[in-house]
Amino acid sequence: MRTLLHICLLITYILLPIHAQQAPIPPINTTHSLEKPGIIRLKQDKNTQLLLATCSVNGVKCQMIVDTAASHTTFHSGFIDKHFPTIKRIKAPIAPGSNVKTVPDIFPLNDVNIGNFHIKNCLGLCLDLSPLISQFTDTPVVGILGMNYMGLRPFRLSATNKTLEFLTEKNYPQRGLHELHSSLRRTQVFTIHCQREGNKFPLLLDSGSSLSFAPKAHWPIDETARPIVTQTTDINGKEADSIIMKRGIISDLKLGENYTLHNAQFIVDSSHPTGKRNQIGVDTLSKGVDVLLDVPNKKVYAMKAEKHDSTPKKK
Repeated sequence: MRTLLHICLLITYILLPIHAQQAPIPPINTTHSLEKPGIIRLKQDKNTQLLLATCSVNGVKCQMIVDTAASHTTFHSGFIDKHFPTIKRIKAPIAPGSNVKTVPDIFPLNDVNIGNFHIKNCLGLCLDLSPLISQFTDTPVVGILGMNYMGLRPFRLSATNKTLEFLTEKNYPQRGLHELHSSLRRTQVFTIHCQREGNKFPLLLDSGSSLSFAPKAHWPIDETARPIVTQTTDINGKEADSIIMKRGIISDLKLGENYTLHNAQFIVDSSHPTGKRNQIGVDTLSKGVDVLLDVPNKKVYAMKAEKHDSTPKKK
């Protein structure tokens, strides 16, 4: 029996300095502001289970994938061609280690709004994302919202409640925070240093992946569980049929000194190269745990998901 299509998406852009002889875009002085504290409601695509944010790009509204493992926000080239045909674009250098095979274009944007969070004078990237965005049959998607935008200020992501909240000193949670063992890569993406039964291994914090993956060497396969047969698509549009994935046994996973994720079950064996990327995906994040990502202070916290009443109140 074929499961729902899962997209395992991982972008590791490292944007290198652009040399003067490349006729660069004028220097960008990015600023950002929060109109007022408040919760941003996200959508969840039925096909991929990924979270989508309603954004405004130079005044054009659009839906973007919320991806904590994407270093840079990337738009589908067709979206940029249609709405901003005259915008100046140049090729962006990609650092060694990136999983992106096609060199993207880079261009300036006047303003980007993510709900109540406003960004002025920023840079955007674009690629042909047709194979990727075609998988979103529920809601049209035009790109990937990465950490170069979201990480400008601390934010709380709740896959359980489908919400995103940018934080200030006033609404920064004071209780219920559990600091995780983490490190911040120079790509502005967090790695969580986990431990299972004494075995230590790193996992990328990746809300842009439908599934969670862990190393087989440290997590036994559940031989009684039915293998998952699915398809996988990445940023380069690679797809394959009849991908076989096996789940590990249900186990506790220690993420911090005082925080353990109970009854976790990750994919630990896959016939697709994407399975070699170990990450905490949206399937795990949807099980009652919110994450607070604080790039300025290089910290990640876990906290219990609060119950939000999405039913409109009667007047």
